[in-house]
Amino acid sequence: LRGFLLNMVPLWSMIALHIYRLDGLSIVLPLWKGNVPKLIGFQTIVLDVLMGATAVPLTWMLYTQRTRPFSKRGFKDVLWFWNSLGLYDLCSAYLLLVLNYASVGGSLITEPPFSVLGFHPFPLLILFQVPLAVAIHVLCLTNMDELIEPKSGGGVLPLHVRRLRGMPT
Repeated sequence: LRGFLLNMVPLWSMIALHIYRLDGLSIVLPLWKGNVPKLIGFQTIVLDVLMGATAVPLTWMLYTQRTRPFSKRGFKDVLWFWNSLGLYDLCSAYLLLVLNYASVGGSLITEPPFSVLGFHPFPLLILFQVPLAVAIHVLCLTNMDELIEPKSGGGVLPLHVRRLRGMPT
């Protein structure tokens, strides 16, 4: 699976998947009604929306190969920071949910109780979207060099790289 993703799925499309994190805005109404612990709600709104909004220009820059404002090393640092911030957001959300369930951490975390979080959109976020985003962030962080400058066995570049470089497919 790792080999397939590294060779066949372009980096821009892995970043583009994070645009769905703009869905963090769906927490605004439950937070407003008091159905979501304040700390979880604010963190979700700020960090998820930040990650989703920044995924748009990163995707465009990677897709069009317009990373000019950055050197290759600088752009790699930007991607590293973006992926690290995304992992922090996702992992801290799980930590806050565990603290909420255990009733630890004060009223910003524990009120309302965890049982309220069993309604839409939380199961979709907790059981599908967060693990998918974590997997993509980990793949990007652990294979940054291969994703930015793909290598392929036998001297053949992956199809998406050949297309981006204007090579025959």
